Amino acid sequence: MDEIDIRQRARAFLAPLDLRAIKTDLAVYVLAANAILRKEELGVGEAGMTITRPDGKHVITVNSLEGKQRQRYTICHEIAHIVLGLP
Repeated sequence: MDEIDIRQRARAFLAPLDLRAIKTDLAVYVLAANAILRKEELGVGEAGMTITRPDGKHVITVNSLEGKQRQRYTICHEIAHIVLGLP
């Protein structure tokens, strides 16, 4: 996968989405990625992770001890793994 492919996949993911509230709410990304979001206390240095259930639904878990901006970054990072098909 090269940079052009990554950009095309990202644009295809974003194109149909209503992003008017994205600055305050990432729910539209989570829903589009076929995911649910969980917040829980994780270990030191552990920002988050994604597990894919047998039914194909992704469970994104972010560290509730991290700040809001870091949590948003982690959610977007995990969604990128899903959209790009990366482990």
